[in-house]
Amino acid sequence: MDTITDPVRRRSWIVSADLLVGRLAGSGLLAWMGWIHLHLWSDGYQHLHVVGTLFLLNFIAAVLLALAVLAAPPRWLGPSAAVGAIMAVGTLAALVISINVGLFGFKEYLAGNFVHLSIWVEAAAVVVLGAVAGRAGLRRV
Repeated sequence: MDTITDPVRRRSWIVSADLLVGRLAGSGLLAWMGWIHLHLWSDGYQHLHVVGTLFLLNFIAAVLLALAVLAAPPRWLGPSAAVGAIMAVGTLAALVISINVGLFGFKEYLAGNFVHLSIWVEAAAVVVLGAVAGRAGLRRV
């Protein structure tokens, strides 16, 4: 039976295609999140006592996780996407805490540079990477 008419093979290709799109989108969102933090770090956040270091570490971790999601073999795609989603949740939570009560002596404002963009990118990363992690986990069963 050829690939076109074999429903199992066709379904496997469709699953692979949606994971490929999710992998590309998730790694792109992580890289974008990292770029935002690097840009803000170089734009003055580097001088903030703890926050500056955390912004630089966020950039490094986001880029490494973006590469991991992009290059992970199928067996490791679910875990790498899950770690990326967890990082995005943590970054988003830190931003929300910083806006509402402050974090490490720094208080962010909704009108601050890249705040709205960060919220959207981080939330999208959580959704996309969470879906990829779930879908990759289901595929292994």
